[in-house]
Amino acid sequence: MDLKQRIGQLFFSTMSHKLYDTGLYRVVTPYFWQCKTDTLLSSYKRNLANNHLEIGVGTGFLIKESAPVSSGFRLTLMDLNEACLRKSARTLAKYKPNLYQQNILEPFEECTQKFDS
Repeated sequence: MDLKQRIGQLFFSTMSHKLYDTGLYRVVTPYFWQCKTDTLLSSYKRNLANNHLEIGVGTGFLIKESAPVSSGFRLTLMDLNEACLRKSARTLAKYKPNLYQQNILEPFEECTQKFDS
C-alpha cells in the first residue's frame, strides 16, 4: 500500500467504526448523496445473489440488514483496509465469509472465483 492509500485509510480505525454507520447512513447518504438508506437496503435485498462479493465493506451494515437467511448464501468480503475486513467479518460471522485484503483498482491475484452479485 502506498502513502496516499495509507493516508486514505487512517479514518477507518476501530474507533471510527462506531461512528461510521451513523455518519454514513444518517447524514452522508440522505443529505449528500440524496438517497434514503431504505432505498439502498431495498436495492440490496432485490439484487443480492446467493454468491456475493462485497467490495468496500465498511462495517458490514448493508449485508447484515439485507442478506438472505438461506443456508446457501456464500459471502466474500474485499477491502483494502484490514480493520474494515475484521469488523465486517465479526458482524457477518454467521455467513463464514471469505476475506480478501485487496485494492480493487489493482489486478486480483488470489480471488479468481466468479460471483453472481
